[in-house]
Amino acid sequence: VHGEAFNLACEEMPTQRVLYNLIGEPAGMPYVETIQIPSNQSVVLYPEVSRGPISVSKAADVLRWSPTDINKAFRGVARFYERVMLEGKKHKREIDIMYKKVKALLGQDGQRFVEWTRGKYAERRKTDLYDELDDEDEDEIVISRPDPGLKQGKGNKKGSRSNSEL
Repeated sequence: VHGEAFNLACEEMPTQRVLYNLIGEPAGMPYVETIQIPSNQSVVLYPEVSRGPISVSKAADVLRWSPTDINKAFRGVARFYERVMLEGKKHKREIDIMYKKVKALLGQDGQRFVEWTRGKYAERRKTDLYDELDDEDEDEIVISRPDPGLKQGKGNKKGSRSNSEL
């Protein structure tokens, strides 16, 4: 809708501590320890709402939009990043940038966190224990993979059918 503004957010309004645990759980960190520090020294990683919850009713009414459950959203994001981290070589540049930013953000704990993360995914790649989907989302996601019999690129293998013929 041209010229209109809409709030798109989850309906839940967790505290910051609960939010960190909601993020940590699907990433394999069931409990995230937090330390209270003065607000003038803290790093805010997401917009804070100080005047109560954001209303998404306009988006729901006008756009027929509905929010995703916050737990489901975090599980989906965690699966995406798990895939990126497990396909390490394919996304090396992006992972290196992320590690650099994490080190800067976490200060003295940054290097320790990066080493822990690298070790975790190196071990996961060795043991090849990765499930792309959880049971709840399996029915909702359609996976499309290229046909290994079809040659990637300009043309198809001789005698094979084109995508339009399939």
